[in-house]
Amino acid sequence: EGREMDAHRNLAWQDGDRAELYDWMTQRIAPDSIVIASMPLSAELRLNTPLRLAIHPQFEAKSLRDRVQELYEFYMCTPPERVAETMRRYNASYIMVEYKRCDFSPFFLDNHPELNCKKGERPWTDLFCPAAHVSPLFRAAFVNAGFGVFKLRTPEQVEKELARRAGATREIHHQKTWQPIIDRALPPRGGRPLRRPFRRARRRLLDEAESAGGRKHPA
Repeated sequence: EGREMDAHRNLAWQDGDRAELYDWMTQRIAPDSIVIASMPLSAELRLNTPLRLAIHPQFEAKSLRDRVQELYEFYMCTPPERVAETMRRYNASYIMVEYKRCDFSPFFLDNHPELNCKKGERPWTDLFCPAAHVSPLFRAAFVNAGFGVFKLRTPEQVEKELARRAGATREIHHQKTWQPIIDRALPPRGGRPLRRPFRRARRRLLDEAESAGGRKHPA
């Protein structure tokens, strides 16, 4: 667990991923939508998009620092239910993760120490970043090698998603977790989604993880 970071280790903060992200957000997200992101990323979004941000990157006050402490819960082992509640409190529709930071943080929250988690004490999957990918509360609206944008589902949408899953538990390595993203990203061939290339890429990823850590993954 945590070896998933190796897939992003050599991808320094590339401008291509950022440009793709800004272009998608500008075209696909309503300008009045509120987005939660880290303070550095909020500064970039403020410069490159018309979106509203829960964290103002150019304002200094104790109230802002308290807000940062609350919103930075998504770097910790915070249950998706709590993050969703926080998003509703700020009327935020989207939350963003940076995959190079989708790991245990070296920094801790002073205002919410109960959420702090250290590597070796909790499994990697307890972190909000991987948990968001499998939670019925969130839909992965955009994903590339550097960033993920998750939209908070409405209660009605959550009910439909739970019914669609029919009680099945999702894991981040499951194909069903990623297939909706692949289907939206790839054009259809003869009216059918391009599943085989994804399966081959997924198999390579699992083989690499298995050889790195000696852990057998399901096919």
